[in-house]
Amino acid sequence: MTIDGEQILLADYRHRDRDVRVIVARATPERLDGVIKAVQAAAGDATSVESVVVDFYVVGAPFAEGDRIATEVSRRLDAADLPASTQRVHLVWCERGADGPVVQLTFRRLDHDFHEERVFRGLHPMIARRLRLWRLDNFEIARLPSADDVYVFDCVARQNRADERLIAVAEVRDLTPLRDASGRVTSLPELEQVLGACLDGIRRARSDQPRWQRLEWNRVMLYVWPPITTPMDELVEVARRLAPITEGLGIEQVVVHAKIADAARDEPWEVAMRLGYQPSQGLTLNLTDTPTEPMQPMDDYTQKVLASRRRGAVYPYELVHSLAGPRGTFVEHDLGDDGRLVAVNRPEGTNRAGVVVGVVSTPTERHPEGMTRVAILGDPTKALGSIAEAECRRLLAAIELADERGLPIEWFALSAGAKIAMDSGTENLDWVARVLRRIVEFTQHGARSTSSSPGSTWAPSRTGTPKPPCSCTRAASS
Repeated sequence: MTIDGEQILLADYRHRDRDVRVIVARATPERLDGVIKAVQAAAGDATSVESVVVDFYVVGAPFAEGDRIATEVSRRLDAADLPASTQRVHLVWCERGADGPVVQLTFRRLDHDFHEERVFRGLHPMIARRLRLWRLDNFEIARLPSADDVYVFDCVARQNRADERLIAVAEVRDLTPLRDASGRVTSLPELEQVLGACLDGIRRARSDQPRWQRLEWNRVMLYVWPPITTPMDELVEVARRLAPITEGLGIEQVVVHAKIADAARDEPWEVAMRLGYQPSQGLTLNLTDTPTEPMQPMDDYTQKVLASRRRGAVYPYELVHSLAGPRGTFVEHDLGDDGRLVAVNRPEGTNRAGVVVGVVSTPTERHPEGMTRVAILGDPTKALGSIAEAECRRLLAAIELADERGLPIEWFALSAGAKIAMDSGTENLDWVARVLRRIVEFTQHGARSTSSSPGSTWAPSRTGTPKPPCSCTRAASS
């Protein structure tokens, strides 16, 4: 339609039980005020809709910085007195020439004035919806420099300021594979290129931080639009080949949202493929339903896992499942009222002392009933595992339990030594001496104790069938 000589495009649609009108207008810098007035008239006539959104395309514009454009355009929008139903305005500012830069700015109404959403500069709001950036609603986000069509955000949880992480988001529009002579898929070039650009953005952001403060628990979220027809075993091979390029970046997961063609279904199955590392398991690939809720901040357990990782260690509860194996068990023990170890049923990560003690059993082909032993694991989040009376009492009780049941001890020793502080002096050395004496007595009787000191992975020698380097399972969405 034409209003006051200006051409305006209108479109109406319904979204979440709300009627929305889209107004699109093209202008030059000299005619922008006139076009805004025409849009004002078109928005004022939209009395039957609940929300109006506007897109301006300003072409042939001279070069200007984004901040300068934002200040000028927000002033003009406020002066135009657009109807209250106009909640969002998006501006595309194109410089003269086909190869000139393009500036994209989004303005939203706050109280009565329009303010730029700086975090979404360079990103159209509908693209943000398509990339499901609503999943970051629980975080305060700041846009970081990145390659074109890749969006890297510094995210800080609103309810937990200690939860800070990097999230990289991008689209994959082509999934044409490369195949070997036998026809097996060996590479997905477009996906690999986009993944590399996301990792480069995270690497650049981490390089600006001190080494001991570099963010962990980072995530890459890729949205693949073509349906996936590649067999799952071939996808696992591609994932295993790509895994090394994610190392050293604090990546928690690479989440690939895609649709998998399934002959048993009328329509492609929409899934989230989650690639990540598990201690002593290597690369894992889990298939979950696509998330429908915003991403949650870290809980207390996850923060302890992260604190251990930053110290170059592994949180003890992350190891017990590897010790037990896929069909084994781990029963945590703690001191009872009589000072002896008893089985406890409590959430993981709620241990009160700097050591975690339990009985672990691992079935094997040779011993299907399970190879049982007492496990002791140092906790790096409790004063770096330093030893005081509380830890020594549990160590002594663990040795007594192993002695009574005739079990070996598997000890993952992580300790900063005997604790000596203003409120606890050299008496802790006496407790350490008692433990040392009991270890000597225990081993002199022919018992076996295996101690593993912490390394980069805390990987012990284990009995039983080891986990494969990459496993593929279905898990619940998170």
